[in-house]
Amino acid sequence: MSKRVSESEEGEIRSGEEVEGAAAGVAEEGGAQPQEQVAGDAGPSSVGAEATAGAEAANEGEKNNARYNKTLQAVLQEQLVASGEKERLTQLLRERLVEVGWKDELKAHCREVMKDRAAKGANNLNIDSLTREVIVHAQKKVPDSVKAEFLAKVREFVLARKD
Repeated sequence: MSKRVSESEEGEIRSGEEVEGAAAGVAEEGGAQPQEQVAGDAGPSSVGAEATAGAEAANEGEKNNARYNKTLQAVLQEQLVASGEKERLTQLLRERLVEVGWKDELKAHCREVMKDRAAKGANNLNIDSLTREVIVHAQKKVPDSVKAEFLAKVREFVLARKD
């Protein structure tokens, strides 16, 4: 059985068993309260109450996972910066994106979007909406080979630190 680890709201690291127990306790506290049954009255469905409690526990688990992932990202970011690896990887990424033509394609896309918006009128040149649109396009256009290469480099960095 593998143990999951997550971070509580207070910032302490807890095992998956503790988290599941805490989630079940929250579900019991805020869940459906038992009601007295009157003869002939079926009362609330225990299956419905269990499903609600299970959904609440799953939601709590997702929140804990998100907090744990943010902590991992922060630690990784800190180690990359401290070692100088982040700057090296950033420079290498810039070079790779130029090599594959991503930068030129993005410039052309920006020009096209600006022309389209200018043709529709000056009100369509909002910098925030333009930035969001370009970022989404830019992220989609990063080649899978570049993504895989940098994922492998980050993985190597993490494994080298583990030893």
